[in-house]
Amino acid sequence: MLPHNQLLRITLWVSQLFLCVQLFAQEPKPIYLWNGFQHEWTYNHRINRIGNYYDDATNEIVYTSASGLGADSTYFTSRFQKITSQHLSVYYGKVRLELEGKEGETISQSNIIENINIQPEDKGKKVWACLNGFDLLSLRQADKLELFSMELQIPEQESTSDSLLVPLEFSAAFRANCSTLECAWFKNKVHYQLDIYYVLLLSDTDDCLVPETNPSTTIHFEWDKETEMAEENPPINIMKAEKAFPKSVLGLQAVFIELDSEHWIKEWHWGIKEQKYSSINSKMYCVSDLYFKEWSARMKKQSAYPKHSRFSKRGGGDGQLKIKVGMFQFKEGKIESMTYKGGMFWKGRNQSATTEAAVSRMHADTSTSNF
Repeated sequence: MLPHNQLLRITLWVSQLFLCVQLFAQEPKPIYLWNGFQHEWTYNHRINRIGNYYDDATNEIVYTSASGLGADSTYFTSRFQKITSQHLSVYYGKVRLELEGKEGETISQSNIIENINIQPEDKGKKVWACLNGFDLLSLRQADKLELFSMELQIPEQESTSDSLLVPLEFSAAFRANCSTLECAWFKNKVHYQLDIYYVLLLSDTDDCLVPETNPSTTIHFEWDKETEMAEENPPINIMKAEKAFPKSVLGLQAVFIELDSEHWIKEWHWGIKEQKYSSINSKMYCVSDLYFKEWSARMKKQSAYPKHSRFSKRGGGDGQLKIKVGMFQFKEGKIESMTYKGGMFWKGRNQSATTEAAVSRMHADTSTSNF
């Protein structure tokens, strides 16, 4: 038989272990809200594949990138808001669209309704939703971008609703063309697959609030063949919350880019760069991250693959970028701003971008830094 003092130590150790297991089991799984991306090639390309989203099945931040004919490296930054709360229910999902049509013509899909099945315990709760990323993949051949937009409508669900279905409404538009030498001749078809990722948050009506206003910001830009584009970070107007909830977070409700004609891409930013909330006066301050660049002066000789980049071209044009943000307020939880930085190499040669070679995955717990 064990001595009394040794038996006591074992009992205390078992009790502490049991308490730790209980605390770990009660820790809620973090929620990840997409805040956009920064994409950069070392010289300019058509879009074979581009995307950024959260994969809840593997708890990974995913970035996709593939150019057309030219081999190149991609350097990216991905931004998310990480929420930890005992009082929020979360549902992730995606909607897949086929964007098929003629080059130079706008392909639009609207009023796409996705009904989300929720658990009985979430029936009648307040609902908020936002975009949680996307993945745009060419199923025919890479084209040059002219127009791309995605939008998600916040569902109008009454807190007294008895339904276990939450309807989300999506719309998307896409236009591309390719009339330069690296493109397939005698081809005027465009065919892309678009996966739109979303996240749905639910909470008791007294514990959260969804303000009705959805502020947006737009930048107009133009460039020539001589002067490189300067980066802009226009602020979104300060949003005053309706009530003094301790916590508040922003998500992307809509994203939009339109160029005057077909263009290669060197660099592209789309999203929210910074958000700061003051619970004292219930104000949210936000800085957008909107930037497009077709070329750089050093891309021919100082790229990741000069053998191909020596054929890269400069071009001039104009366009606009736009985002619309949604605001979600709640009483209890922890919010962290997360960034994920990475790089990947694509061999080019107009290969299919459906393989894992066009995909970079990072565990969501391994962000490179906080804002």
